[in-house]
Amino acid sequence: MKKIAIVIFTVFSVINMISQENITQIEKGSIFLNGTVGFNSIRTSTEQNEIGNVKMGQDLNINLNPKIGYFVANKFVVGLQLNIDSNKFERFQSGGASETSKFTTLNVGPFLRYYIFDGLFGEGSVGFGSYKNKFEDDREFKSNLFQYNLGIGYAIFIGKSLSVEPLLRYQRAISKPDSAPDGFKNIASSLQFAISLSAYL
Repeated sequence: MKKIAIVIFTVFSVINMISQENITQIEKGSIFLNGTVGFNSIRTSTEQNEIGNVKMGQDLNINLNPKIGYFVANKFVVGLQLNIDSNKFERFQSGGASETSKFTTLNVGPFLRYYIFDGLFGEGSVGFGSYKNKFEDDREFKSNLFQYNLGIGYAIFIGKSLSVEPLLRYQRAISKPDSAPDGFKNIASSLQFAISLSAYL
């Protein structure tokens, strides 16, 4: 147990030392570049006992989230981000019938980040864009989209200008279909974990 504690202490000491050596990268005048790529595949099944049919679905999702920013003050960066989310869902029934739909989300907006202590930072962003749902029979539904994110993360520096950044964030998205009546909206909230790569120039 003592050896494990020593190893953990050594690892965090090295991380802290590297962060201190690269703290100049988050000073005023530096350029910030960041990129996150996400991928997941989910398989689901639903059994309807009364009818006897079994529905199965497979969900494939790819997410891209590049950012560019500028340090307007020490430890404080302001920038712009783009979020692209592509989702394909296939549903199969026991009788052989199937249906495929594609969801595409695109939004852009500003973000703010402040480094609280060493590599620890807080980040907030808002995004404005659109959401499209298209089926294989050419049916298509579009929605306006607004979302905001609040998160906290840690920059683990690798060398003088790169860092790996785990981030935990809360996201709230509000969408309104083009054909929906006044006052109608969809609201989705989620807690997300992501790991990204940043460059400081």
